[in-house]
This record gives sequence, C-alpha cells and structure tokens, in this order.
Amino acid sequence: MQNKNCPHVGKAVHIPSLKKALKASWFNFGACGACSKEKRNANAKFPPPTTGINIAKNLDQADSIWMCLKCGVQTCANTNIKENPEAGHTICHFKTPRSDLHCIFVNVVTWSLFCFECKEDLYIDSYKKLREACEMVKKAAEIKSVNNSSTVALNNVSFYEYPVRFYEGKSS
Repeated sequence: MQNKNCPHVGKAVHIPSLKKALKASWFNFGACGACSKEKRNANAKFPPPTTGINIAKNLDQADSIWMCLKCGVQTCANTNIKENPEAGHTICHFKTPRSDLHCIFVNVVTWSLFCFECKEDLYIDSYKKLREACEMVKKAAEIKSVNNSSTVALNNVSFYEYPVRFYEGKSS
C-alpha cells in the first residue's frame, strides 16, 4: 500500500533546484550521472574510489533512472526500488551525508515516486508540491526528448545525400 502522508515532502522536494538542473545545457535526461562519471574516469585510466564514499552495488540490477526531487541529480536504481533499494547509485546519493534531505526520487520512465526515509512509494496526488515537481520533470523530459531527436536527425543528414546547389543567374 502506498503511503499518503510522507513528512519529508516539504524539505526533500525543492522546485528552484529542479528548475536550475533541468535548464542546464549539459543536462542529459535519462542518464545516470554517476555511471557516466565512472565511465569517463575509467576511460581516463583513473582508479575507481574504494574508500570514503558510498560505493554502488548491484549495478547490473539497476535498470531504471531515478531523479532526486531535491537537486535534480539522476541516478540508476532498480525499477522496483522498494523491493531492491540497494541496487545502483540512487541509494548512494541518498546516503551521502548532507545538511538537507535528498530522500524523494521519481522514476523518469514510470513516474513512480519513492521516499527512502519512509521506505514507501508515494502518490503523486498526495501533495501539490509533488505534482508540481513531477509535471516540471515530465515537461523537461518532453522538451529534451524533442531537442535530442531533432539534433540526432540533423546529425544523421549527410550533405552528400541531399545536395544543395546555389546558382548565380540562370539555372540549367
């Protein structure tokens, strides 16, 4: 059963931070930032960290992307996060020591919500703030999706396939 009364929504959902993250030109919607960073470091031959931070576990079970509703960071986790919360980078983001709460996440594909503090799924309609945050993320997802597909389409067009010639005077 989904919990309707999460006491963390007020402090763990921050609309201005989400807006800022979603508007960033470098923002890659639907990608785990931690996995991307680890891949870049591996390609640069940097050794992976082994102490002092939360190390992600069971990355092979992290089949979905979840966004922190406090800061907009995207991390990987299992689609069924309630049953398998330890898989992926989402739990690492939640467990990172901070002065503010980063415990409420939205799945950017299924739009389900989860609070790590309550260990419960949340209803989108249980709080106006949750609905507002999710609608903003959905809108950004649609915009980024349209922008990415048009960019991909433009990048795949070869000028050899579609020649454009400009003629001065009469065309023959």
